[in-house]
Amino acid sequence: ILHQYNSRLDELNTNWKKYGPLLLNYEGHPNSENITQKLRDTLLGDNRFGWETVNVTAAILTDRLFNEGTYDSIRLQANYNTIYAYQFAYRSDFSFGNVVWQMTSKLPKLLAMGYSLGRRWLARNFHLGKEEVGLGKN
Repeated sequence: ILHQYNSRLDELNTNWKKYGPLLLNYEGHPNSENITQKLRDTLLGDNRFGWETVNVTAAILTDRLFNEGTYDSIRLQANYNTIYAYQFAYRSDFSFGNVVWQMTSKLPKLLAMGYSLGRRWLARNFHLGKEEVGLGKN
């Protein structure tokens, strides 16, 4: 499995100008080649996409795919109503990120992931409140 990921990372590094606009949803932009190169140079410098730069890669994707859309929605809504924006950044003890990048303090990695996924499955399939399955309040 690691070989597949490594070959995909190699492909991403080799063809960033092709995949960057697709991954970040700006294909067809008249200046996409310059944007793609500037993003890579600014955020990665001389580094390559890989396991060492996984946090930078995640930041690039989440900023474009989630944060920018949220910002646009807030900006549009602010034309009509007073609006307050909050950013919720909670890292659970039992998160996928902890399983991939580090050991949790309470449970072994795979057990922690199973616990987290099990809680979410219970909440989704039995329509339980978050507090009932230990997901916290809103």
